Amino acid sequence: QAEDGIRDRSPSRGLGDVYKRQVLDHCRLKQVVIKSSKFWELKLANKFDLVVIGAGPGGYVAAIRAAQLGLKVACVDKRETLGGTCLNVGCIPSKALLSASEKYIDASKNFSEIGIELSGLKINLEKMLSKKDRVVAELTKGIQFLFKKNNVMRFHGEAVIKSASEIEVTSVDGKATQLQTDKIIIAVGSEPICLPNLAFDEKKIVSSTGALNLDRVPKRLVVIGGGYIGLEMGSVWSRLGSKVTVVEFLNKIVPNAVSYTHLRAHETDSDLVWRLLLEKKKGGGGGGGGGGGGG
Repeated sequence: QAEDGIRDRSPSRGLGDVYKRQVLDHCRLKQVVIKSSKFWELKLANKFDLVVIGAGPGGYVAAIRAAQLGLKVACVDKRETLGGTCLNVGCIPSKALLSASEKYIDASKNFSEIGIELSGLKINLEKMLSKKDRVVAELTKGIQFLFKKNNVMRFHGEAVIKSASEIEVTSVDGKATQLQTDKIIIAVGSEPICLPNLAFDEKKIVSSTGALNLDRVPKRLVVIGGGYIGLEMGSVWSRLGSKVTVVEFLNKIVPNAVSYTHLRAHETDSDLVWRLLLEKKKGGGGGGGGGGGGG
């Protein structure tokens, strides 16, 4: 259209051709400038003061606080939802199940002591797990809101540190994005470890993640590891009716915890640990410790 308009208005063919070339050269130059501008806009968009790898309690808190202090921050996590292991498959869902199972124990065993008698009490495991999932969803959406409020840029994918100032993020569809940064925080959290020749199938041999989503209450359950994660899961399923045995390599459960006297004196939220330690002290066995979590 520009060429036709130039040709129609030109007083002579020679002058028109010169004018047309000038206009076309200008258009090409403008196009180059626009493309160059978009390139640098993209480069600047992926240039950060800080990139945090991991969106768990360590990562998302650091990212939000850094943004509040004026830094341009990005946070990378391969999980679909924010919150890391803790909010998605760790502390939060396990506490939701601990709370629900404790209410069941109160209703089935303790209410009668204060004159409240119930009949026909039963467990609807599907509803219990659904409630746990709703709690998780609500809290992870809360972190998403805080990211948006504090202008933290979220990248969904796996991060590879290419250098002290460059990170490559590969999304689930395989697309790679290069991030430039002045500082990096690594807050990748933890994952369950399989025992040799005993791989997780999340059906019969389950990790702590699988233990949060069993489709039925097992008749018997062996928990390998007497730390707080194993004891929490053991207590949930013991309360719901499973016969639980805890196996711990060391000579005490919760090896990294302080003494039960200290726990008792300071009234921490480790009431579960306190009860299990008392049971172990009375019965003297690891199996008794696991079963005692149900009471």
